[in-house]
Formats: sequence, structure tokens, C-alpha cells
Amino acid sequence: MLITWLVCITIQKICMGFMTETRARRFLEARRKPLKLVAKEKVNDAFFLLKFEIPAGYTAGINPGQHVKVHVENISKNAQTWNKSVNLEEPVEELSRSYTPVSASTSPTMDLMIRQYPKEPDRGFPDGGRASTFLIEKLDIGQKMFLTGPHGHQLYFGQGRFLVGKSVITARACGAIAGGSGITPVLSTLRDIWQEGRRDIRDRDQRIMGEQAVRMDEFAVLHVTRKASEALPASWYQSAKGATDATPIRVSHVVTGDGAKAEVAGVKKCWSGKLTVEMVQQSLPAPADDVVIFVCGPQGFNESLCRPMLQKLGYLHVVMLQ
Repeated sequence: MLITWLVCITIQKICMGFMTETRARRFLEARRKPLKLVAKEKVNDAFFLLKFEIPAGYTAGINPGQHVKVHVENISKNAQTWNKSVNLEEPVEELSRSYTPVSASTSPTMDLMIRQYPKEPDRGFPDGGRASTFLIEKLDIGQKMFLTGPHGHQLYFGQGRFLVGKSVITARACGAIAGGSGITPVLSTLRDIWQEGRRDIRDRDQRIMGEQAVRMDEFAVLHVTRKASEALPASWYQSAKGATDATPIRVSHVVTGDGAKAEVAGVKKCWSGKLTVEMVQQSLPAPADDVVIFVCGPQGFNESLCRPMLQKLGYLHVVMLQ
């Protein structure tokens, strides 16, 4: 029996490239699970990056379009008011906030981009954010947080396939309009696409499914922020060193703040002022049957501003993420 077993796994190894199941299991689920913070870094004036370690043998299992819920201490407990308004979360011990990971779905860490809401009395926010302040200022390296997930609907299914309504569209090119922290689903999607492009053709899952390494013609991003200092560094849009077959990325930026300069390091196409149809037209791939556009931001930004523009320009496959 032993000889027979050895012969079988040897044949399997030669033909399929594996002897045992090597796919990592998803760690997060509906019940709360702890993850340890292993790194924290300031990205720019608006964002901090927090990296949480995934236990060996697992992945976070959060796909592009999905998010996690982070459960944090309520720093506003017992405060009757917060940011000049009645504190509706005053009695609770713990807060729950949703964040979209910016790491690839198979990354050994789950990376969260946290928007910092500092104390700004002149803008009506004398107390700043609750959960963001705790995560950025009070959570130390080595401490654990409880998270649940995945929540929401998966946007990207691999091999250039996007869920648009009830249909799955295979895209030749993709464009994204992101408002502020709405850039996070864009980053997670981009990283999954790049990861596919780096796969070795000997990858057993690809062979079994008859899949090929993915390289889209273009992935265009239009990021809209209030200040130029809130734009991400150019390194966030660069694939791994040595990757020659990665999907090319084109980044444009709009700065909406009064008197703000339209200058973002590493970005060739920048504007200041309100987002317009002309900006969208110059920033995204031209409308076609195989072009998918997704919009990530607040409801007003998505529905009142971006959707009418995209309809006017003739885009057929549009996904709204909030």
C-alpha cells in the first residue's frame, strides 16, 4: 500500500504540480476574531496604513468590493456631546466601523487605510474622529483588534471579470473614480489584478481552470480629494519591482478645496475645482462594451455627481460602491 501511495502522489506531483492541498483558508468570518497589529505608518496628511497579521495557513479572504468591520473602544463614552452635536454613541462601550482592505486577497497581512479625522474646531470638529483616533493614536504595535468579515458584495472575480448588476463582464480596460477614502476599493482591486499578472503559468489552480495570467490593457484612476496633500504617493500605483507584464496604470487627480493648487507629485494630469465631464472624459478609458467603470465614494458623490456624467459619456458597465 505504501508503494502504491508513493507512486500515486509522485504522478500527481508531476502532472498537477502539487501533492497535498495548499490553498490557504479564509481566517475572518461572521463571528469576531482577533488580529494583531504588526505595523503602522503615515501615508500622507490624510491616511495611515495599519497592517494586521494573518495567522499562518490562512488568508484574510476579503475580495475586492468587500469590507471588514473593526470593533474598537469608544473614546467618546460618557461624553454628552461630540463635535458640537448630541453624542448618540455615548452609552456604548464599543464602536463598529467598516473599512475596505487595500491588500491583495492572498496577502499575509490585512492592510487597512485609515482616514484621519483630526481635531479641527474651525471646521466644526473640535473632538475629531472616534474610531480613527483610537486606531491611529491609541492602538499600539502588538495589540489585537477584533474584526468580522467579509461584508458586502464581491466586485472582482479574477481573470478580468467584474460583477456589474447581475452580469459578469470581462473587461479589456477598467476605470475608477474615487472620492477621498473611496480610493481603498480601487487599491484592493488593482493589487488583485497585478497579483494575477505575476502568477507563474505552473500555478496549479490556473491550469485546472484553464486560466492564463491576466494583463488588462489599462487601469485608469481618477482620485478626487479636498487637498493635494491627501493624494496618495506615486508608489501606491506601482507594481512590484521587476514585473514587466503588469496591467499599466494611469492616474489623474482633482483637488476640490478653495484655492488649492492642482499639483500632485508623480501625477501628470491634475485639475483644481469641481469635477466635470471633461475631466472624466480625459481620465478614463473611452466607452466600449468591454470597459468597466466603478465609482467609490459617498452617496451624493456617486449618484448625484458621477452617475449623470458617466451616462452622458455613454458608459455601459458602471458599478457604484459606497
